[in-house]
Amino acid sequence: AGMAAGMRGAEIHDYSRLVLGSRAEMAARMWRSRPGTIAEAMQGGIRVGQFNVERILKAFLPDAIPATFEELKIPLKVTATDYFGHKLAVFAEG
Repeated sequence: AGMAAGMRGAEIHDYSRLVLGSRAEMAARMWRSRPGTIAEAMQGGIRVGQFNVERILKAFLPDAIPATFEELKIPLKVTATDYFGHKLAVFAEG
């Protein structure tokens, strides 16, 4: 996603070291991504964990990565597993 957003390899490396190279930075970002209120924790229904993946991504991804696939400079497709559907899922929009 970083390269599709126009980031150079060195920029991705530097950002990764900044975030992942410090336990304090990791803990601070996780702390900021937690639900602020019970209402936020219940938003989207009851989950196994208290964390919302969208909040975690927002806390950890660099600002250079846009919110949608359409805003990327280079087209990108991301694959994942539909665990309950037992099939491949490909994300390229949204």
